[in-house]
Amino acid sequence: MRHGRASREQAGFTLTETMISLAIMGVVAAMALPAMVRFQSAQDTQDAAIQVGSMLTQVRERARTQGNPYLILFQQEDVDPFGRRTPFALIVRDRDASYSVTPADDVRPFVLPEHLGKKITQYGEGNELPYAGAMKLASGDYSEKIHAYLENVVSGSGCSGSECTYESLLMDDEDESSLAVSEEVLNGTTFAVHEGTGVPAIAFSPRGVPVALGAPNQWGTGAGAVYITNNREAVFVAILSPMGEVSIKKFRPGTGSWQ
Repeated sequence: MRHGRASREQAGFTLTETMISLAIMGVVAAMALPAMVRFQSAQDTQDAAIQVGSMLTQVRERARTQGNPYLILFQQEDVDPFGRRTPFALIVRDRDASYSVTPADDVRPFVLPEHLGKKITQYGEGNELPYAGAMKLASGDYSEKIHAYLENVVSGSGCSGSECTYESLLMDDEDESSLAVSEEVLNGTTFAVHEGTGVPAIAFSPRGVPVALGAPNQWGTGAGAVYITNNREAVFVAILSPMGEVSIKKFRPGTGSWQ
């Protein structure tokens, strides 16, 4: 009798028990899959923002080490019929220091990696996120005041108030904007639009300071941000400060803040 009991104990699981276990594992996996997909999609969005931030940092360093201005022209990114990403931006080595694109310049595209997928795009028109209206410009995105400064001072239209001072570009990083991101972005960015090309564009001076193409002598006027989304719930931003530092933040819908 003792020998029979040992044999049954060593026999392992029955076919029925194995099938029940597999069924339970399948249900658990099916329940976990959507959460895993959301997590990976948010991670890809963050990776894209980091890629953009790294590009900004690398271009700044090239301007400083090579002694040439570098321009970045932000394009309307898309996916071609073969599933390949079109350029996110054009990077220009401004050899003649004209702060415009000329035949003498070196131009190369910046394209986000293919593995990030088609769903990761520049934030802007067509991104119908449920909280879009409540998503204000990220703290540290100085574009609202920079645009006012460029319009009122550099263009010579005249102004009065704090927006007329260059120091207004260097406001505290935690100063919140009242503008929604959707009101300010073009091609996913809040950089000043260059009249000659019709796209958002910035330059890094040979000292590595971001400037607007229309005001290359006004340090800090090239500051702004690039907003990236997965068109589900995640939005990340790569912020370029007036002095050229880059930071990455994520929008938190629950608190309506960037962290």
